[in-house]
Amino acid sequence: MIIGVFLRYFKTYSGTHYIPLSSGSSFCGVVGNNGIGKSSILEGLDAFFNGKSWNVNSSSKRAGKGRSTPHVVPLFLIKKSDLPSVHHSDAQALTDFVLNYNLRNPEIW
Repeated sequence: MIIGVFLRYFKTYSGTHYIPLSSGSSFCGVVGNNGIGKSSILEGLDAFFNGKSWNVNSSSKRAGKGRSTPHVVPLFLIKKSDLPSVHHSDAQALTDFVLNYNLRNPEIW
């Protein structure tokens, strides 16, 4: 299950943004005013999973290649028991990073 996505310099998103999509329940809704990036989230996931072209943020295009590389990073919810124990400490570190990401970055909503 995808629980969130990091978008960086993709379509309407400049900088790095974490968008939570689920708290682990079976339903997700993305709502908001026009132009805030709802479609950008879905387009980013489509580009990532289906090899579609990436719609790079316009300010990133002006900055030139290498200055602000776009990223789409989906986050998955995986049962700890389904993960080999050798990966448990790395998984915990990633979990802590994601859960505290919004607290460390005021640009994240």
